[in-house]
Amino acid sequence: MLDLVHAESGSPSTKRPTVLITGTTGWLGKLLAEALVADGSVRVLGIARRPTDIEGVESLQADLSTGAGLEDALSGRRIDTCVHLAGAAGWATLPQALEVNVNGTRRLLDALLPLGCRRFVIASSIAAIGTGTPSHPPPRFPIPDEEAYQGYPWPYALSKAQVQQPPLAPQLRSHRSLRR
Repeated sequence: MLDLVHAESGSPSTKRPTVLITGTTGWLGKLLAEALVADGSVRVLGIARRPTDIEGVESLQADLSTGAGLEDALSGRRIDTCVHLAGAAGWATLPQALEVNVNGTRRLLDALLPLGCRRFVIASSIAAIGTGTPSHPPPRFPIPDEEAYQGYPWPYALSKAQVQQPPLAPQLRSHRSLRR
């Protein structure tokens, strides 16, 4: 994961690439932020609904489910890479999962693209193909990237599948600023 951006260690903080991590108050977001800070080759911003208390991480607050605070938090910043780990977890209702995971991702992209963000890494889930429980096992291993959603009746699974489908997926893949 530290190879997300290529930078020389020890460069001044204003010259280091900036990585924005969403969900830094969560388990995975916190671990990634701590690892990137320890590596020292990137400047780390953490964005979540609650303040981030990770040493070396600049804490930003915004709510992806409504967009509240998002533009203000990102205004005037240069973001080179975003690692999007925030989201509604497995206990969310269908409206909550769609609002946070699908619409929240769209809001985040809309806010980042004008800032010149060139890399957007999104955490997916095996649930995105509608599997992940003993009653809904994957149809085969390894699971191909293009595996279609199997229709597992779980709001989280449906929302994660929709993030990877049109109209959001083409925005992720084809926006000129996100291409190499």
